[in-house]
Amino acid sequence: MFIKVELTIKDRYESAIKNNELNIELESKNICELVHNDTIYGIKAAELTKCLNNIDKAIVYIWTPNCKGESCVSVGAVEDYCFANGFDLFVVCTDYSPEAIKIQRTPKRPFFSINHLYYGSKIFGESHTSKFEKELINQESREGRLLEFHNGEYKKSFNIN
Repeated sequence: MFIKVELTIKDRYESAIKNNELNIELESKNICELVHNDTIYGIKAAELTKCLNNIDKAIVYIWTPNCKGESCVSVGAVEDYCFANGFDLFVVCTDYSPEAIKIQRTPKRPFFSINHLYYGSKIFGESHTSKFEKELINQESREGRLLEFHNGEYKKSFNIN
């Protein structure tokens, strides 16, 4: 008999830290000024909103490492889309997967993650991702993984293929 055990994001965070697989900082000062480095910054929606308020056009990519769905594309593909269409890109990871993160193209800004200590890390009930998104876009749900903002105002969500 096989029993599948679901790990919470907290479990995966602790494993990545314990095994020195990822550098993760959950309390950072000014995330708006950060450029890519080897640290993943755990953020709250309010912190990201402050950055988005000062940018004409931005995309927040809600990226799930190891996602296999049709709406899941590489960070590089989203970065190419943003460059071609004049958007600044913020990549927000929903999970900690060292293998998946390390093979992605390096974006201009660092990888961000949802601060699971702030939003919780339940297996059942509302997920940390749902709570983060609800706070960021002031809506219960979204259609796509790419969230478009103009001067901090949420416009729409969509996917690229």
